[in-house]
Amino acid sequence: MEKIKFTNKIYLGFVIFVPTYFLILNFITFVKSHIFIALLPIMVQIVVLFFVLTNHKYVKNVIKIYAYLFILSGGLLLLSQLLFLFSDPDKFNLEKSLKDGLS
Repeated sequence: MEKIKFTNKIYLGFVIFVPTYFLILNFITFVKSHIFIALLPIMVQIVVLFFVLTNHKYVKNVIKIYAYLFILSGGLLLLSQLLFLFSDPDKFNLEKSLKDGLS
């Protein structure tokens, strides 16, 4: 199996830290809530960490896919919050939310 070498140690540390951090958070969420859908991101993060730690030749593609999923999930979360805001404005007090978010 071909292996690659990371030249930037800060980048390598970041690529290891981010999936590990979210892996721990998702695992805690799964243990507390017993929602099996939380296993999906856990599996993705394990695959990313496996590729990074073994220096697999396809690690570059795996990191790109993980980054795209990360950005896509954040955008979908923002979109869902906006749809909730515009669906029934009486349920959502924008002024209170902004005040709470800024304090």
